[in-house]
Amino acid sequence: MTDEQPAPVPRGWQRALAPYRGLPLRVWLLAAVVLVNRAGTMVVPLLVLYLTEQRGYTPADAGKVLAVYGVGAIPGNLLGGALLRRLGAVRVQIASLCASAALLALLAAASGTLVLLVVLGLLSFATEVFRPANAAALAAWTEPATRRRAFALNRTAVNLGMSIGPALGGALAALDFRLLFLIDGATCLLAAGLLAAFAGRERVEAASTQGAAARAATPPLRYARLGAFLLVFGVMMLIFFQVNATYLLFLKTDLGLDTGGVGLLLSLNALVCVVAEMWVVHATERFDAGRVLAAGALLVALGFGLSPWCQGLFGAGVLVLVWTLGEMLVLTTGTAATAAFAPAGDPGRYMGAFFATFSAAFILAPIAGTALYERDPALPWHVALALGPALALGFLVLGPPKDRPATE
Repeated sequence: MTDEQPAPVPRGWQRALAPYRGLPLRVWLLAAVVLVNRAGTMVVPLLVLYLTEQRGYTPADAGKVLAVYGVGAIPGNLLGGALLRRLGAVRVQIASLCASAALLALLAAASGTLVLLVVLGLLSFATEVFRPANAAALAAWTEPATRRRAFALNRTAVNLGMSIGPALGGALAALDFRLLFLIDGATCLLAAGLLAAFAGRERVEAASTQGAAARAATPPLRYARLGAFLLVFGVMMLIFFQVNATYLLFLKTDLGLDTGGVGLLLSLNALVCVVAEMWVVHATERFDAGRVLAAGALLVALGFGLSPWCQGLFGAGVLVLVWTLGEMLVLTTGTAATAAFAPAGDPGRYMGAFFATFSAAFILAPIAGTALYERDPALPWHVALALGPALALGFLVLGPPKDRPATE
């Protein structure tokens, strides 16, 4: 009598699962936490409708209220990174999620404009504290060989969750807008509970060696190469974040697409990220980060920069695929690259600086893009096209040091 051997896994399945192999269980836990949280994210994406339809604000006044949310993100990113050395990444994430749930309840009950602004600013602050702590935990819990895929898995969870939350929120808003605040807050608490139950005793903190402590004493933006790298990355994101403002104007006004066509293109971007990002990162993780970032910058610049020459929905769709591929390369590799800059055992403040750059670009991109668009509708895209080679060169020159473990 012989022991039965397990059936071999077909080669097709082996190739399909290859990008997901080798990732630690804790990385999957963080992805699950992000998925739960993002799948319930529905208040902020639909806040403009709440303000105009339920609270009687004009579109212009609602836009000013929403601007407060963007402003609160930058100090939240910076504080989130700084708190890691004192509290640890897991505790910071749990605190951020619990505070977000409480502030969502306060936002639902806020009556006057001043109270609304204060609570919304605090909500932005609390929400953004989560991101550098989450990224620092990923950096500390992975080896350099798998770190990019760990960040790609996290982004996949974000995109999958965001494909659920706003859509579900839109359906619930037709019944009762208060349900959005309830479910959004409940999923924050559920995500915090998952993290506390399965990783509550974990800490991600500075290493105790003197060398690491000396390097950790230097504030992130005083590290000249990192500062220059973040500047290049910030300019790169100024191009990418045109998708939230100027690009929508171009698609509707200049390309002549209807709202359904615009929504289809944005859905195409999210769908491709969910399905393909792990594959793309797995295929490129053996290449130097600077080269991958340079290629991504060129693709983003081409995808947006060629917009004036595209025709119809199909042409725009092809360019969406181009800049989406660039997005997958730049955002995942850029996050991992920043972790590689960080001193051993102290990725928190560096990730805070990275996400603060991200938030600043998010705020400035619509201002810069619409100013150029008013002068000439083609000008934002010409500028993007011209910046592409310069950004690629910047990433090649300023690429991070060789990836190393975040805990030594």
